[in-house]
Amino acid sequence: MFFNECHLHRPYGRVFSTFCTFMFLMCSLSQADRVDQYVFSVEFVQEINSLAQTWEAGHNFPISMTYEELGFLLDLSEPPANRSIYRSNHSESEASPSDDSYTVTDIPQSFDARVHWAHCPDIGKVYDQGACPSSYAFAVAPAFSDRRCIQSNGQQSEPMSIDYLLSCCHSCKFNDTTRECGAGQAITAWWFLHKRGVVSGGEYGSSKGCQPLSFPPCHRVFSSEGASCTDQKKPQLHCHTRCTNVDYDIPYSQDRHRAMIQYFVATKEDSIKLEILNHGPVTAQITTYEDFLHYKSGVYKHTVGKRFPHQHTLKLIGWGVENDTPYWLLINSWGKSWGDEGTFKILRGAAECNLEYYVTAALPKRY
Repeated sequence: MFFNECHLHRPYGRVFSTFCTFMFLMCSLSQADRVDQYVFSVEFVQEINSLAQTWEAGHNFPISMTYEELGFLLDLSEPPANRSIYRSNHSESEASPSDDSYTVTDIPQSFDARVHWAHCPDIGKVYDQGACPSSYAFAVAPAFSDRRCIQSNGQQSEPMSIDYLLSCCHSCKFNDTTRECGAGQAITAWWFLHKRGVVSGGEYGSSKGCQPLSFPPCHRVFSSEGASCTDQKKPQLHCHTRCTNVDYDIPYSQDRHRAMIQYFVATKEDSIKLEILNHGPVTAQITTYEDFLHYKSGVYKHTVGKRFPHQHTLKLIGWGVENDTPYWLLINSWGKSWGDEGTFKILRGAAECNLEYYVTAALPKRY
């Protein structure tokens, strides 16, 4: 009605025409905001639950959450045209190492790395990436820490620095021209651990390691962990060639830990299982959709909602079967208030969200 009136009153001059244009743009923005806000609404969660058959959705985030705040979890920028995450670019490294103890006949129906390697308790640690949408670092550094602990039978259990990987691996990010967090590639992060290595470092506020995480977690809903995300900005990253933890007594130059050659794990289910059985957690990149934000329990299968522009990286720690549905077990980096205490299950064996295509790892270098 309003825009019809605008058309009818065009003879009254440019002022009214400009006003009509302004109101049209404002209405368009308002409609876009409503579409975006629907993602966090009660109605969207109800829609998911009316359609999902193997999993249940719930409110992990407040209904007032904005897309700017969502950008702290997932990089919402458009991917660069020249990004290269395809397996063909790393074909020389697709074969897993040959020094394996377990074979296909040894694969159990279910497996949880947290239980199998109980002497490495950090395997089950759930990080909160705060205002930093660089999930690759929050998966690769902990997975590398886990593998070092497993390889050394618990003797090398110190956490590897997420902060160092974020700040010093410029090629890990798709946009490597800024000092801000952003989407990146797990395989490149593993390559960086092979070529340059990483120092030790615990979570924010920790006294562990050479370079602990330099920015805090933030709570998004129903949590007292850290400050509110609405008050946060993306952290500025600085690559330090010294230990930022003044109480750490090992010199920076002596605290470098390297990996052997990085590789994609073969896409077969059994290949991924054997990789975990023999060497520990791996990283997996998944295509993410709007319904994934609301996962609470069960075995996730994309049900409804748009796709986000970048993949999300998680730590893959096991597998199993729930109500006759096979699943992979993963740890996310959005804090314990998300999902099932920070973990989630996703359909196994069907390349759900492309998971089986982007499983990556590297072995710790032996000293």
